[in-house]
Amino acid sequence: MSLTILGNEIVVYTGSVFLAIGIFGNIGNIYIFSRLSTYRRTPSIFHYLIASMCNLHVMLFQLIPLVITSNYNFDLSRTSIVWCKMRTYFTTSITPISFTCVCLATIDQFFATSQNDRIRRFSHIKIAYRCVVITTLFWLIHGISGAVFYSNISGRCSSTDAIFNTYATIYVSVIVCLLPITVQSIFGWLVYRNLRQTIILAREQADRQATRMILMGVLLVLISISPYGANSIYLLTTANIQKDVNQLTKDYFAIIIVNLITYMYFIGSFYIFAFASPRFRQSIRRQIFWWFRSNNIRPT
Repeated sequence: MSLTILGNEIVVYTGSVFLAIGIFGNIGNIYIFSRLSTYRRTPSIFHYLIASMCNLHVMLFQLIPLVITSNYNFDLSRTSIVWCKMRTYFTTSITPISFTCVCLATIDQFFATSQNDRIRRFSHIKIAYRCVVITTLFWLIHGISGAVFYSNISGRCSSTDAIFNTYATIYVSVIVCLLPITVQSIFGWLVYRNLRQTIILAREQADRQATRMILMGVLLVLISISPYGANSIYLLTTANIQKDVNQLTKDYFAIIIVNLITYMYFIGSFYIFAFASPRFRQSIRRQIFWWFRSNNIRPT
């Protein structure tokens, strides 16, 4: 079996599993975070609510088409200019909203756990609302450029504009890779330092379980996005090197594996939150699996 065929098989089976757990997990996040006031009033969790909405969109409009293309060799973006532009717009607008909201969640936890009262005041739900509105508007406007420059060219959904392609390369390297990793690493460490230095104050001012959830989210970003960043650097540094068919096949297979690892970011938050927070697990039992309790009640 060639690496190309093996890669497609991995996408079909792994992608299908990711779809199932990703759709369930993101819907679970959305349901719990929007239903319980204790979560709705927590700025960092509100950011994750918006991120989960974006992640669900990624499942439906990016991962499903990827699985279909790998299984049936059918890509609607190759034949439909409307879908080509829509998919590009969604990719360049919805995905960065998710990354930005997760970064904002970690920054908010830095504010919430700070010993400085002035800094703690920045952790406020109204500020979170404003940040989300600004973030959403910015990235929705940003996505228009992709829809303008992408089109069906020689049976592919791509752009031939050299300037835009250069910008797209920088965008992927910075927004998708460098920025989330850098922000999460720096502010994740600052949150941890705040908790170590002001343990009593942190208990009084911050939701400890929410903080653990956010720190686990930092770990998820680092694990899932770092391989994509490393592979992007490799592809950029070897872009002008002549490669034989065997090397190109290996590069293609590596891209498949790295992309699947990246999807762990979009599917994993629900499960790491359940691992990190007893209160979140209790919310899952009460809000999602309530029918288990109903079925266990037997009439006497």
